[in-house]
Parts: sequence; C-alpha cells; structure tokens
Amino acid sequence: MSKPPSQPSPQPMVEWLAPRVLLHSAQEVVLSGLFANFADKRETMAGLSDEPFRYDQSATEGDFWFDYASDVGDGFDATYAIAELLAQPLTLGHEGTEPAKTERGRLLVLGGDQVYPTANWQAYEERFRLPYGLALPDAERPPHLFAIPGNHDWYDGLTAFTRVFCQRGHVGGWQSRQARSYFALKLPRGWWLWGIDIQFDAYIDGPQIEYFKAIARQTTPGDQVILATAKPSWVHVEDPQNPPQSWKSLAWFEEEVICKASEDRAKLALTLTGDLHHYSRYEPVDREPDSLGAKVTAGGGGAYLSPTHWLPEARELPKAKRANTPVDASSTGPIPYERTTIWPESEASSALARGILEHRHPGKTKRLWMVLGPIYALLALLTAAAVRDQFPSFEGAVAEGPGILLDAISIWLLLLVGALAFGLRVWARSAGAPGVYGVVHALAHVVLAWGVSVAVLLIPLDWGFLRGYLATAVVFVVGVFVGRLVFVQYLWWTHRAGVKRKQPLWHANEVFAGQGIPDYKHFLRFRIDPKGRLTMWAVGVEQVARYGPELKDGKPDLVTPGTAPTVFDYREVRAPVKAPARQPVP
Repeated sequence: MSKPPSQPSPQPMVEWLAPRVLLHSAQEVVLSGLFANFADKRETMAGLSDEPFRYDQSATEGDFWFDYASDVGDGFDATYAIAELLAQPLTLGHEGTEPAKTERGRLLVLGGDQVYPTANWQAYEERFRLPYGLALPDAERPPHLFAIPGNHDWYDGLTAFTRVFCQRGHVGGWQSRQARSYFALKLPRGWWLWGIDIQFDAYIDGPQIEYFKAIARQTTPGDQVILATAKPSWVHVEDPQNPPQSWKSLAWFEEEVICKASEDRAKLALTLTGDLHHYSRYEPVDREPDSLGAKVTAGGGGAYLSPTHWLPEARELPKAKRANTPVDASSTGPIPYERTTIWPESEASSALARGILEHRHPGKTKRLWMVLGPIYALLALLTAAAVRDQFPSFEGAVAEGPGILLDAISIWLLLLVGALAFGLRVWARSAGAPGVYGVVHALAHVVLAWGVSVAVLLIPLDWGFLRGYLATAVVFVVGVFVGRLVFVQYLWWTHRAGVKRKQPLWHANEVFAGQGIPDYKHFLRFRIDPKGRLTMWAVGVEQVARYGPELKDGKPDLVTPGTAPTVFDYREVRAPVKAPARQPVP
C-alpha cells in the first residue's frame, strides 16, 4: 500500500554553494537546453486556446489596482512576507506625499522565476503554493493571477509551470486565468499590460510574435503599454554599438510589435522585469518626471538578495530602427538613461557583501565539505602514490628529506592540477573576474594539499603505505576546514579587488547567492485612477519575519517579527493622451 504524499512544509533559503544544488542545477541547465531546442511548449500552447485575447478590464469604473512581484518561491520567510502584503490592503505613503489607502490588486502579475532552484511539481508546492496559500487561503472576489516564466521555470521545459499557471487553477485565493506562457491584458482607460516569454535569454517564438501583433492592432491612438519581461537587458548594455542579444530582441519587440504593428497608436510607457533580486529604476535623461520609457527591475519577491553596488549610474541604450516615445523622431544617437533609485542603497549592499565571510564557519553551507574534502584527499593520494613509486618502503623518502618534493610530482597529479586550474579559471571568467584569479585560486588549494601531504609522508613511521593513507586522511580534514577558508577568502578578496578596480561584478552573484539573504524584499502596487493616471508604489520590507520550520495549527509559527513595510520609491505616470481617431481613407 503506497504512502500518502506528505504535506508541504516551510523551506529554508536555497543553499547555492551546496554541491547537490549546484550539480542538480547544472544538470537541469543542460536538459532544459534540449527541451528549448526540441520541445518548445510555447508553439504547442498557441494552438490550444485564445483565452488570453479575451481578458478585458477596460470597462472597470473607479480606481483599478494591480500588483507586480517577481523572483518568488525561494525560502518560506521571504516569500511569505511578500505574499502576505500582496494579500491585503495597505496604507502607503512616501516622502512628500499624503498616505494613501491602497487596495489589494484585482490582478497579480508575477514577473518570472516563480520557484528555485529548479522547476518541478514538489518545488512549486513547497516554495510557492504553500506560502501564497497561507497568505490568502480564499477570497470573496478572487484576484486574477498571471505569470511569465523565467529561466528557472524553463528548466523542465515549462512542464510544471504549465500545470500551475496555464490551467486556470487556484493558488490560494488567487485564480490563474492564462492559457499560455505569455499574455496581453487590457486595463482601464487606455492602459495595457503585456507579459512576454523570452525563454532563457532573448528568443521570442513566431506564434508569440503573431499573437502580440494581433493585440497591437487592437490598440487605439494614445494607448500605453506596460511590458513585463524576464530579464533587465538594459543594465548589460555596456557598448551601445554592440549591445547584447537580449537588448536587441527587446528593442526589436518595441519597434516591430508595439510601435509598428500598432501603427504608432500604442507607446511603451514602462518596462518591468525581475531576474536580479533587487530594485532599480532607470529613466530617460532630460525628460519630465512623468514621461514614458522607464525601466524598472523589481526582483524582490522572495529569492536571495542581489547586490546593487555594481549597477551603473547611467546607460546609453541603442534605439530600434525607428524612434519611439523616450526620444524625438529626429534623434539619431542612443537614448541616455540615468539611474534614479536603487534599493538597498549602494552602501548597504556593499556592507552586506562582507557576510560571505561567515561561511568560513563549518556550520554554514555544511555540505561544502563534500567537494573540498574529496578533492584534497585525491591530491594527497596521488602525491603518496608518486612517492611510493620512487621509494616502495617510504624509508628512502624520509632519508631523502627535501628531495621528496620532486619525487611527489607525477603525471596524474599534474593532470588533476591542470583540470582544477582550468575549471576554476572558467568559473572566474564566467563570474566577471580575470581568469588568472581562478588559476591562483586553484594553485592555493593545490599547494596547501600537496604541502600537508609531503609533511605527513616525512613523518618517520614504519607503516609502509599506511603512511600514504594517513596523509590522505589528514589532508581530507585539512580540505574540509582549511580549504573552506581558502574558498571563502577567494570569493571575498576577488570581489573586493573588483570593487577597488571599479569592477564590482567580480563574483558578486556568488558572494550574495552563497549567503542566501532573505531580507530587503519588495513588490510593486499600481493604481489607475479615473483620469487614467498611473501611480506606482515600490513597497519593501528591510527585515522579513522569521518563522519556525513547521506549521503550527496550519499557520506559520512566528519566531521573530520583521520590520514594517515602507515605500522606498514612488512614481506617477501621466494619463494617456487620447488622440482623435483616424479617419478612414476614402
């Protein structure tokens, strides 16, 4: 008789430095690439339903409220903190504004990466559905739920994402309404909200393009579009003459779909994204405060905190082939943008980076020994084997003394050292640091393991090759404890070296992901007023509440209260300027 499935329980933050997580994630990345190339579910979805075409809230009277959150579904504490705020009305104010009584959104849009570390049914249940179900178990008027997938949702080829979000089911009191991984929502008073699925980076499939072109033809003069995408490609544009593919695709979509397909009736007012787990807002330079074209990253829905102290203060974004709303049609150069708001502030973010040093303690990321210990032990074993080839009894090795240093080197040891140096060099380069830093990191581990091995082999004990096994055991312990210090110090020193050289991205993600910081979480609340003006509140919690590992009477067991929510950014966008309808050509 099969056992009934266990009830989901609150999960801790993902330990990104744990070997099992890293290996499993790497496996999912490889498999997901195969799904993306040979089993793209977006093209299948296109033939199943036209339901997203019929989502229309344009007739809603009075204020229309909707919410946006991204990068949810990590640790319970952080995810539940945002879900609980999304589930209730809040009184929100900002410096220089009167407090406003806001309502829970009639619509909740999730901007990607609804689960970590990889997508599967159990992960969605434990890390997403559980906290959201507890935050809003039911609702008299269920708010609607729409989500676009991020790269973590794509790791199983959108299989679990489709089951959770594309079958019009419930997540707590929220009701999913979409049938595809992308959607277009017609909001009141000339506003639209479009969510695009860019797969892993920048690819938009043909049926999706045709879908949005058909939507664009339904717009009227003066309509404004809020675009939700899964990657902040604008922060990665370092050279306007050679932008990354992700920005090229986004600019192409704005030009060919929003602008051209709508015959310039609709304008891009605001771009929302997650992926980076912090908040930032970039605005076109020399424009009115309520002008169009802002780029907002709001990835604070629950995942580990990402740093902000590396974000550029300005960017020059190359335009698409035709001019769009942020610049005049006569302009030919790239569009200058400036960073107006980040959260947390750069100083706080830089200070938080130092927290990686806590991982020098074996109590942090406990399973890190599963990588460091075996690598050190293998280095010691190869060293002992090389010495044994020269001195079968080891007695000659002891008598030779310092000469053992050369005898302890073998071709197998060199091959292992080369593989380790190559792997850490690739890792350093992928993290933005120079490859030589990775090589030095590898040599630090090798010299430590090799030196301790030789020292143990020189102990005058008549144990035969048992002395080699002793060296292996001792070096294994050294790897577990001292190797951890080398690893953590490498991350910290390399990141700090990058900051001093104005390259703060060097291992920035590893430094923050390794800590799994649950604090500084946020979401966005929007209102469209009767005049058509859009107001945005960025609502954050600096320190989220901590709960116990189990539910108590079906509710979270509060251990430590969190700080009160605060509005750290506030923005108003002008109402759409409705142009007169075009007269048909006789």
